[in-house]
Amino acid sequence: MNGLRSCIFAATMTVTMAGAALANSEGPIPGFTGAPGMKGAEPEMTCQSCHIDYALNPDRLGRVELQGVPPVYQPGKSYTITLQLKHPTAKRWGFQLTALSTPNYTAAGDFAALDKTTQKKTAAGRQYIEHGSIGGKATGMGKTGGYAWTFTWTAPKTNVGNVAFFAAANMANGNGDLTGDRVYASAKPLFTSRAGAK
Repeated sequence: MNGLRSCIFAATMTVTMAGAALANSEGPIPGFTGAPGMKGAEPEMTCQSCHIDYALNPDRLGRVELQGVPPVYQPGKSYTITLQLKHPTAKRWGFQLTALSTPNYTAAGDFAALDKTTQKKTAAGRQYIEHGSIGGKATGMGKTGGYAWTFTWTAPKTNVGNVAFFAAANMANGNGDLTGDRVYASAKPLFTSRAGAK
């Protein structure tokens, strides 16, 4: 049912171009990271559901890097994380990221925004951190070459196994609508933090 709602939402967004551009600049709805589904469910969709001019991962120029995640997490400890996007032609930027325990792909830990350039959302038992709702200031409007956001992730209070981070990134041309934007995401995690000894 969530997939159907997302498809209907994506179709509505395509038809209502101006409204969609505003909605996306204020942050995507949760559940668009491309992460695997829970308990064999379909994977999440990505921003490419609405930004459809290019195929997902259209070239090798786009880079998505996650910095600050520990190779081995300590339960309950908070970490400052930076998500860095790079593309030589993009002029506006957006993202959504989630942290999931493996192999069950359930929510792992807690995100928190450090400023208004990011915001936390929840849906279907998962947490997401994404670009904020303050429009151009949260999406690096006009910034060329790359853009980054910094936020915190607090590891689960107990050892839940390895934690995988999944993200979808929109490297847009800044024209104010859904055309000409490139979206990058992978079914594989950006980074996996291993669980310490139990």
